[in-house]
Formats: sequence, structure tokens, C-alpha cells
Amino acid sequence: MSLLVTHRDWTPPLTAAGAAEAAGVPAIAALTNPGRVGATCEDGAMFDLPRDHPQASDRGMLVAVADGRGGPVPGEMASSLVLETIRRHYYRDTASKPGEALELAARAAEAAVFQLARDTGGSRPAGVGFAALAIAGPDAYAVRTGNCRVYLIREGRVHRMNGHRSLRDILLCRSQLMSLARPAPLLPHDRLLLCTAGLFDHASEEEMARVTAEHEPGAACRILTEAVRRRGGRGDIAAAIVRIPPLREKVPE
Repeated sequence: MSLLVTHRDWTPPLTAAGAAEAAGVPAIAALTNPGRVGATCEDGAMFDLPRDHPQASDRGMLVAVADGRGGPVPGEMASSLVLETIRRHYYRDTASKPGEALELAARAAEAAVFQLARDTGGSRPAGVGFAALAIAGPDAYAVRTGNCRVYLIREGRVHRMNGHRSLRDILLCRSQLMSLARPAPLLPHDRLLLCTAGLFDHASEEEMARVTAEHEPGAACRILTEAVRRRGGRGDIAAAIVRIPPLREKVPE
């Protein structure tokens, strides 16, 4: 299953009560919401769990958000290109390990956006940042660049997965792409939140952790977005939330 989310949230039927937990499949929801400035939403979100992929059990789930900020390429175009490039390259790379495949996919997305800007006459790269998360087996791998973040919520505490002391990110000098140096082991009941600046600029980490922990992914996305709008947040929002189920069994063939 895969989804490019535009202006709505959606939770796949696989995450219905009981079904996902019985199969050990994480529950997931994603949402984008246009800000009060422009007519369209330049941010985007995507998730994919291809059951028919030849390495589905190894590649697992992919989740990503992108923060389009305009420039030589319209923000929504750059966001869509980034998300589709990451998805395509991550699942097409059958030779690399999941963490390496995710990093290579992120590099491909950077290159694709840069090339698009050149093709459209821009003298600088398009303004777009992104965060992507791969969940393969019991481990999570994350990359991010620009104004996007990845959070791990565990036992009521929030950990930002981009330089946090226990997750040991490394800064790659060629760009500002942040990548986990090694996989982060996940535990049952963990939550993972990916979001753009439209959300975290107006919601504290403590609030995001509380709402994400207390509600199912779809409801949590809506509650956080509505709270930001009530406070006058004007920017576009993209958010995706993953809930790790109590059981982490292999997904049936």
C-alpha cells in the first residue's frame, strides 16, 4: 500500500483495531494541511508498505514528509518529487542494507530536486527539506534535511532523532543531510512522529509527545494540526505518525 497525501489524512484499513496488532504491523496516519498564506499546500507526506515487494520483510515500511518552500521550483512540485524519488529508490535498491538504501534514496532526492531547478532555469536548488523514516524489522533508520524533524516518543518521553545523544546521528559534510549512524531499535508501543516546521514551530515537544502517545495516529495528527491553527499558525503542515504495536511478529506472506 502507498499514499501521497494531499490535504487530508488517511489510515489504511490494515490498521483497523486488532488486525494490525495481530500481524505485528504498525498503525500509521499522515496528514497535510495548507496554511493561511497560500492557496495550496506546499508540504507533502507519504508512506508505503509494499506487501508484494521481493524484499518486503527486509525493507519494511517507509514514511516521509517534505517541506516545500518555493523558489525556482514550486514548493508542492519539489515536495512531490522528493517523496516519490525516495520511495522509488528505497524499494528499488535490493543490494544495500535498509539504512544504506534510505541514505542513497535521500541523496537521489536531493539530486533530483537540484536537477529540476536547473532544468527550469533556476540558479539555486529548490527550497525543500524532508525527513524520511524506514522501519525494517525491529529497527528504525532516519534521514532528514532542512526544516523537518523526526521524533521518537517512548514511555512518555520525546527524543528528537537528529543529533540526540543516544541516537548518534552524523552530519554528512557534502550537505546538511542528517543520517543515523546506526539503527535505532524500536520497542512495542513506541510512537514515531515526522513533521514539518508548520507543526513544530507552534507546538512544543512535550505537547506533541503527549498527544501522539494518548491517541491513535489519525486522531493525533488532527488534534495537533487543529491546535496549531487555533494559535494562529499560518504555515503549511505535513505530519505522519507511526504506532509500533505490542506484538512485533513477522507480517504473514
